[in-house]
Amino acid sequence: MPYAGRVNPRVLIVDDDPTFREALVRVLSEAGFTVRVAADGQEALKILDYAHDSIDVAIIDLNLPAISGFEVIGAITRRETVMGIMATTAIYKQTFLDVAQYLGAHIAIRKPQDLEELKTWVPAIRSILKAEGEMGMAHGALS
Repeated sequence: MPYAGRVNPRVLIVDDDPTFREALVRVLSEAGFTVRVAADGQEALKILDYAHDSIDVAIIDLNLPAISGFEVIGAITRRETVMGIMATTAIYKQTFLDVAQYLGAHIAIRKPQDLEELKTWVPAIRSILKAEGEMGMAHGALS
């Protein structure tokens, strides 16, 4: 079931940087999100295989070992489940963020230098959830 205003939206963070991942978990948890984590693309795909219906938004680092964030985005967009996607990176050029959006990311953004800036991501994630809820309602009306 899509987000539809759930009290505790469910987020999957896919990032191989433990410091970044922990900071984002803290910020999102404090903002009322229920958070799952995957340290790489392979772990993310395993989670998606058994729990894709229980994730509202995936925040995906594009530069992951073994299976790239681009591949994870592709795996999400090939599913019928409505899920918001936020792509992020610290090292790639703007072109890569543009490609992530072309593949289906709702937002593509550079990682902040200062982890305190992660708090500014909360409204962006909520906007993805709002759009996802609207898409889910439209999808339900079409089914």
